[in-house]
Amino acid sequence: MKTFKTFTLLFFFLLILFSVYIYTLSLQNKAYWWDEAVYLGLAKNVFTNHTYGINVPSYNEIFRPPLFPILLSTVSSFGENVERIFSPVFYFLSVIVTYFFARKLFGKDTGLLSSIFLATSPLLIFFSSKILTESLSVFLFISSMFAFYKSFENRKFLVLTAVLTALAILAHYQEAVLFVIYAVILFTKTKKQISNLFFSKTFLLAILVFVATLFPWLIFSFESYGSIFGAVQDSLSQITTNTFFYAPADFYLRNISFLGLPIIFFVPALFFYKKFGEKEKVILISAIVIFLIFSFAISRKEERYLLPFSPIFYIFSAVGFSKLEKLLNRKYFKLVAIAFALPGLVVGVAAIQFNYQAGLQIKQAAIFLEQFPDKYVVAENYPVINYVSGKDVFPFPSDYSVFQNLTSTYNIHYVVVDSAELYQSPSYVSNLVNQFPTIATFGSSLQSEVRILKIQ
Repeated sequence: MKTFKTFTLLFFFLLILFSVYIYTLSLQNKAYWWDEAVYLGLAKNVFTNHTYGINVPSYNEIFRPPLFPILLSTVSSFGENVERIFSPVFYFLSVIVTYFFARKLFGKDTGLLSSIFLATSPLLIFFSSKILTESLSVFLFISSMFAFYKSFENRKFLVLTAVLTALAILAHYQEAVLFVIYAVILFTKTKKQISNLFFSKTFLLAILVFVATLFPWLIFSFESYGSIFGAVQDSLSQITTNTFFYAPADFYLRNISFLGLPIIFFVPALFFYKKFGEKEKVILISAIVIFLIFSFAISRKEERYLLPFSPIFYIFSAVGFSKLEKLLNRKYFKLVAIAFALPGLVVGVAAIQFNYQAGLQIKQAAIFLEQFPDKYVVAENYPVINYVSGKDVFPFPSDYSVFQNLTSTYNIHYVVVDSAELYQSPSYVSNLVNQFPTIATFGSSLQSEVRILKIQ
């Protein structure tokens, strides 16, 4: 018992150090991903202009869930280095909550293993170095599940569940999947447990708190789209109608590999299905439902879409390892789990370092454009150009004649052509480099090449 407590405290101490290390790695990033620039731009406008959106005349990104940009805006005045703190902090908190949740369900050994597996997730480590919503979403997801479980012991946790669930949705719309998981949990409960939970004043209060938390965003959505669900519909249209990134088979393999080696223990857990109690079945069914939803219901496939829900995959893997350990009854068998987990640290850190200069060329182009007094430019990667240069950016219209009319109407002199974004640009864009003179080039044709063209 004393040895376990010592090891747990050591793990938490190392977790703090590693979270700080992720932050220091984050500071080495030279540029921004598309979504990072969006969130930074939204936060900047919230702080400076008290408006939600970025300065892109035709597409201002107001469909984005507001929680993360609002959090960023609270420290915008301190600069980007401070804004980078949030992701590593929520990485740390996600691991801590996963430990206590898994410990509550399956005991201290499984709790510790679950948190180790999550802490060494290459995908979580990588995205915790980015100014993105992923680590925040992981934290809110697992916290919401934990609070809902606690509600059956004390109804007061229903109110906390309502707040956390609403915040989870405001961080990542896909976290509405929580309601499916809540339904799965309810199927394992008795009628008495369900009636005690729902037929109470606390449940009514929880509903009011949930609606009140979402209400400002629903009103904003109604004013912007004419529907309280307009922002959600706009956001979901981006991932259900735009089919690119990874083919389905590649998507499945990537998710398995990016979750790290510990996910292997998911398999032996399945062989113990007949001996599962309600808690194991809830975690298993929830994992399967989430994987199916994001594998088949959403046509745009990115591995990070599953990341917010990854704790339940790691918890079930820890359950599988614990059952395997009990079956084999080998001393020091937990060292096998640690051996499987540790490579994730190396892969995650290496991925961060490899990505230091991702998007550097488009950032350099934006800095170059700052010297010109023009207010408008045309570019596909409008978030980065807008955030860095302050220019109002038009994305490329779908038709060349509309492009000509646009540049003439707004007296636009400069166009940015990014080879990395040509896959989603209209076909005429690639020909612009042969029609107009290039005044600056960043990168090379072997990598991502960004050209600034002067069109008039």
